[in-house]
Amino acid sequence: MKSDLERTLPTEPKGQFRSAAGKAPIEVPRPPVAQRMREAILKAAVDGVADDDEMVLRMTIGDMELLKRDRNVAVEDISFADGEMRFLGVRIVRGNIATSRVGLASDVIVAPEAPVKKKKAPAVRKAAAPKKPTKAALAKAAKAAKAEAAAEADAATVAA
Repeated sequence: MKSDLERTLPTEPKGQFRSAAGKAPIEVPRPPVAQRMREAILKAAVDGVADDDEMVLRMTIGDMELLKRDRNVAVEDISFADGEMRFLGVRIVRGNIATSRVGLASDVIVAPEAPVKKKKAPAVRKAAAPKKPTKAALAKAAKAAKAEAAAEADAATVAA
């Protein structure tokens, strides 16, 4: 038997649809990246947003990789000339967004390249500073000096 708390908690994550019978969630397949981007480019062109030179595909890194590997994309549709990737003649800008979309080239902010970190030189260990003698060490050295002086004086008197 379920407690009151268990009855009020949702049993399935949000975003899934249940079938009419209520048995299993219905999975809605997502269209391939190439198809979504082709439709977005055509819609922007029909709406008169911009031409191919002013238009930019802002793509997530994952969508860009899927587009590169899609075997259904014709060789004529995708190019990698002059150090930039283009799809249907539209330049692709990679990353820094949550979802892929069509935008204007003037809206793209190019992030500066990360600065190259310089390697630190290995730490050089400095020579230890001489320790200051303690009072006990000074007293011991003074006592030893007195004893040595007394021994020399005794040796001088014996030799004379």
